[in-house]
Amino acid sequence: MAPAVHRIRQILLVSLLATGLCDAAQAQDYVPDQVLVRFKPGAGKSAAATGASVGATPMKTISRLGIVQMSVNPGADMDDVIAAFQANPMCDFAEPNYIIRTLATTPNDPDYATYLWGQNNTGQFSGTVDADIDAPEAWDATTGSNTIIVGVIDTGIDWDHPDLNDNIWSNPGETVNGSDDDGNGYIDDVRGWDFVDEDNDPDDPTNGHGTHVAGTIGAEGNNGTGVAGVAWTVKMIPLKALSDAGSGTTLDAIEAINYVTDLVQNRGVTVRLTNNSWGGGGFSSALAVR
Repeated sequence: MAPAVHRIRQILLVSLLATGLCDAAQAQDYVPDQVLVRFKPGAGKSAAATGASVGATPMKTISRLGIVQMSVNPGADMDDVIAAFQANPMCDFAEPNYIIRTLATTPNDPDYATYLWGQNNTGQFSGTVDADIDAPEAWDATTGSNTIIVGVIDTGIDWDHPDLNDNIWSNPGETVNGSDDDGNGYIDDVRGWDFVDEDNDPDDPTNGHGTHVAGTIGAEGNNGTGVAGVAWTVKMIPLKALSDAGSGTTLDAIEAINYVTDLVQNRGVTVRLTNNSWGGGGFSSALAVR
């Protein structure tokens, strides 16, 4: 499958902006002292000079995409910083490092996970019968496969959850030994990666959004425990790009997507898609880079 399937298309956000459901203040929600920049090949001294003119210092580079995270002076006017970079004809784009957040709050009501009307609506809560995804009809054809791998970019996943533990992906090229066995730049990433804290522990200890999303995708079915996901059998990669408070940055999301793309292109791992139940900030050129 083409790498393009692993890229987030911000259709929902663009639609919200167009319809006025997402206000301008929300679209300007970004890390105040950071900017994401990409220059054309050969920019060299020109890029360095522009950065120096606004007091920007490189922090991190995503080499495959050519995107550089840069710090700027605290209190600097972001519009002026962006304008300075964009005035350089060798600059592809410059933009704030937007804040992204979970799109929905997971309720803690004890019966919430019991009545999965979205999968099979029988009129619960006076709802419309059959206003659902016809999951039982689909399960007559298939209940999933452990050869299907899904990257879950969210607040992490509680991989010890009894309804999820058998459906968590294990990196075939990595062991826990303090070394980067598969050479992807991440040490001991047996279960994916935490891009917020930059470690190999993409758990979901408090927020629960990523765990709820994972349950919807692939809670083990027909096991007499909890609920059943859309796919009873699947493999999910925990990719923590949102903090325990439910927010992250554009760069966190880009790194998570880049991680998956590298698995597909260079590690022989066939990830079919990623789930991205979050949004925020403005349109991101950096997030759209293939």
